[in-house]
Amino acid sequence: SMTTQIPDVCWYDGRRWDISDYIGDTSVVPQSELLGFRTEKESTANWSGRIDHYMVFNNQLYFFKMQVHLAAEYKEFIPQKARKELVIRTERMTRFDETGVKEVLANHELVFFIFDNLIVSYTGRMILHYPHTEMWEYPCDVGDDYQRQAELWFKKGIVIRELVKDVYIP
Repeated sequence: SMTTQIPDVCWYDGRRWDISDYIGDTSVVPQSELLGFRTEKESTANWSGRIDHYMVFNNQLYFFKMQVHLAAEYKEFIPQKARKELVIRTERMTRFDETGVKEVLANHELVFFIFDNLIVSYTGRMILHYPHTEMWEYPCDVGDDYQRQAELWFKKGIVIRELVKDVYIP
């Protein structure tokens, strides 16, 4: 069976939502190669090596930032009109080897490219679910029961209709 892919996200109405579907022309989304770099598969949960972050601001859709797992030759690269953000997350892990059990600290480096004024002229619908399930952002497990769904309709990157409803997925 195929591993569930980490969803792209969209900041909308002051919250970070998971994008569960795009119904429209996604060819307007900037491709890594056009921006000058290549990503690699990070895990079976992220085949593309990137996670796109959009933001709806003043009813306009922006391509705000992208989490990337860069191919080795692009480790020092930053695209034009972009900034690079490095996030280091450290967690305590238990390691087992021939000497026994020991506690170690493991660092995970996340790389983001943040784009300035990169408007996406997307036409179509975006289906969003809230809350975004990121264990580093909640004090407890929020689970997979989505509490809200939003459906946003765009015409050339402008929100022309929005529908937000409460949902429960058992």
